[in-house]
Amino acid sequence: MIIKESNFEDIKDQQMNTEQEQYSRKLKELIAQGYKIFSVYSLDKTEALDVCMCGGCSFKEDHIYLKNTPLQRIEIGIFNNYVNAAYSNQTSLCEFKYFLPLFLDSLVQGTNNFLSENYFFQRISAYSLGDWTIGELAFLQQFAETYIHYHLYQEENAEFKYIENFLDMFQSYLFDTEKLSNLCLNHPSAYSLIDYATQKVNSGYDEYEQADELSLTSERVRKILLQWKNDQSIRQHFIDCYNAFKHQGYTFNQGNANWVRKWIEGIERGIY
Repeated sequence: MIIKESNFEDIKDQQMNTEQEQYSRKLKELIAQGYKIFSVYSLDKTEALDVCMCGGCSFKEDHIYLKNTPLQRIEIGIFNNYVNAAYSNQTSLCEFKYFLPLFLDSLVQGTNNFLSENYFFQRISAYSLGDWTIGELAFLQQFAETYIHYHLYQEENAEFKYIENFLDMFQSYLFDTEKLSNLCLNHPSAYSLIDYATQKVNSGYDEYEQADELSLTSERVRKILLQWKNDQSIRQHFIDCYNAFKHQGYTFNQGNANWVRKWIEGIERGIY
């Protein structure tokens, strides 16, 4: 949470809420568009879904339900089990694209905190860029940009969800992840500044210096975050952001935003 001067607080909060509402409406429009775009794909009722049915991951009844229930009527809990219980990395392309709009819909609704977006997108390893139409790729990029725009207005969540999480969600070849990184850098909220300062003060970027096979962060995102750590122009960018926010009335004295003040104090002492 960020505390601001009272007059500025009301104006800024209203502006931020209005902008976030616009992105919320855009997300809903994109979901409706996604259902239309991917409606050309259907499941082969004679083939098994690519999902483990051991009774622990999912059940035979779920399998039947997913194949026979209209996509937009599927219960999110059952779909969540499907998302997290891929049997292999060889999900048929039609099956993946068929369920994709429901997956994106569930992300927007935020109805299940245990939905593994990274695990779901791992299924695309069996496909290539040529398996996607230009329209599908443009839609997915627009969705990713709008999704991040919307969530970065929720500055109070910077304590719980890092910029790394957003980039890693969209790190596959389906997305221009580097463009998404620039979107985060230039977002009008203080979310990225809070995240950046937190990482710098707590040496959070250090773990990306050496590749670790056990790391859940992709190589693509690791390179982006190392640039955030080491690039002096990015450092100056956030210093300028801090000064602009401070001029507007931000004090960065509560919650995770405290790290911004500690980072600036370190800047002034020549630490960072």
